[in-house]
Parts: sequence; structure tokens; C-alpha cells
Amino acid sequence: MPNHVKNKIILDGDAEQIKSLLEKFSTTYPQTESLTYDGRIICKTSDGSYGWLDKESNVFSRRDLPSVLGIPPQYEIDYVKEWTRFPDFEKVFPTPEVIKLVGDSVCSNITNAVYAKYMHPLSDNPLLASLEYQNRFLSEHKIKPEDELQFERACLAYEQTGFCYWYDFNQKNWGTKWNAYSCETLSEKEFTFETAWSNVLNIVLEISKSFEGNIVYAYADENTGYNTGSYLICKGIVISELHYPGGSIGAYEMAFDLRPELKENYRLVGDTYEYIDEDED
Repeated sequence: MPNHVKNKIILDGDAEQIKSLLEKFSTTYPQTESLTYDGRIICKTSDGSYGWLDKESNVFSRRDLPSVLGIPPQYEIDYVKEWTRFPDFEKVFPTPEVIKLVGDSVCSNITNAVYAKYMHPLSDNPLLASLEYQNRFLSEHKIKPEDELQFERACLAYEQTGFCYWYDFNQKNWGTKWNAYSCETLSEKEFTFETAWSNVLNIVLEISKSFEGNIVYAYADENTGYNTGSYLICKGIVISELHYPGGSIGAYEMAFDLRPELKENYRLVGDTYEYIDEDED
């Protein structure tokens, strides 16, 4: 699992400008049934017991109890409430259709074969470059008959875009592998969301090109006190930025600003914060 990075955007502009920006770069998702990974409907009782309904067979299953037909009267369908994703990275840097056709799941054998075929540049990091070279040119990449269509699509995607599947496209253009999640609206001008591993400065810079006012953008890793930063941005340009060394008071306080509920778990000791261990004597 990735580290979750908390991000905050503050829009400093008039109401109409903010409304226009949100309409352009947001997506609202209607209320839907909560589903398991295999497509069953999640149901629950008022006391927190769970069950799962197979829509096709109408079989309802629970742990340590026999399956039945239909949802028992004490259970209700669990719903994911309507929510809005802002910013929606797909509306900032849309994934080309030719990449979408490759599919969500692409094995490394296919990607290595594509990058070897087209002599895709190696990493600037010597260690990573060595590993990439071994994977691409010193390993045998036999494409299975059932993977030939996907390999052809990956080759076409690379020829047209320079990327053979979604992961590399997202990392380059979005700065992270997934779209924004855990999105919240704090006020008419303040919004938070989470990303995997990294901040998304590139996304915010692009958004700011469509905004007449200033944008304050801040982020903090769930590894409290590390991987933090903030920027003042206007029309695609960073006006100023602030970064504190990992483990410093400034880095911790920036993290607490984005996750205020964490501060009670730390105490100031000298020139840093320390986690309060409840098991300490």
C-alpha cells in the first residue's frame, strides 16, 4: 500500500471564477451501492454486522452462517454517498483512449518487451537504469498467444503517446499513480484530497492556468513530519514555496495543519515533535 499524502487547495479569487474552475475540473458521482471486489452488494445491520448479496443468484451470505435467498429483514444495503472529486486529474490531463484500450492490468513482461522494442530511455538513476536494462534486454520476453492483442495495443499506445500503459502516463503527467481520492470540501474556497506517495504540483499548476486568482497548495505525507510542502501559485507559475527538513518543527506543524487530529498524539521535545507512546511509564 502507498503512503497517503494529504493535499489542500485554497482558491483565492471571486465566487464566479471559483465556480467556473470547479465546473471545469470536478466530477460528481451519484450515490451507489457499496460493492465488494467481486461485485457483491454489501449489506449491514444497525449493530455493524455485514452480509453480501450476489445480484445474479440472489444468494445472501454471511460469515459462519448458512447462505439464504434474498436480504434478511435485519439487513439493509450499504450505500456510497454522492461525492465530488476535485480536482479530477482526468479533466486536467486526460488519459488518451489508445492507452485505455491497453487495459488496467498489464504484466511487466509486456511493458519490458515494448520498451525494449522502442529503445525507451533508461532511468537517470544508475541503479534503476541497471535494473531496467536487465529487465528489458537481458531477460527473455516471449509474449503468450493470449497476450498478443494487448502487446499490439501497448505498442500502438507507445507509438502514439510515448507511454504503453496507464501507470507510466499517470506518473509523468499527474505525478502519482491514482486519481484524487478521499476528497472533501471544507468551504467555498478550501478543498482537501489524498494522493498516493506524492504531491501533485503539476496538476495544480495546470489548473491555475484557468484561474485568474492565486492558489495556495499544500501537502503532507501520512508519515507525519516528512514529505511536506506548500506553494503559492498564479497562472501556472510558482510565486513562492516553503519546504521544511523532514522531522523539523515546521514540517510537523505543516502536517498538523492538514491533519489536525494528529497533533494530540505528539509533544514538542527540543527542536522536534515526538510521538506520545501510551505504553511508556
